[in-house]
Amino acid sequence: MNEKMSRWGVGPVFASLSIGYGITMLAISRYYFPAFLIIYMPYGVLLTLGIILLLIGIPFFIASVVAVTKAYNADRLVTNGIFRCCRHPSVRPCESEGPCLQDQEDHSHTYAQEY
Repeated sequence: MNEKMSRWGVGPVFASLSIGYGITMLAISRYYFPAFLIIYMPYGVLLTLGIILLLIGIPFFIASVVAVTKAYNADRLVTNGIFRCCRHPSVRPCESEGPCLQDQEDHSHTYAQEY
């Protein structure tokens, strides 16, 4: 495999599927309203939880985009930092119990070395 991977990878496919799924679920939710209302928790609690999850998730998203962009520009596979516990076919899975505790091996090889 001598050609460089696309910057977008499979992102457009996943984005299209996610948007299609989201529109479908929104339509179903609107059609069957109020069947999917969460009535056992107050709206304020759900709103607060949603905001907290967004405030936690957005920095992770930004960190992952920065890491992938740097790795793409350097033509290497990211296996550290925020992607430390992600399973990639070329990297052995975590063999530990609990959170991923892979050894500190240097996995900064290029895609060309993998194939």
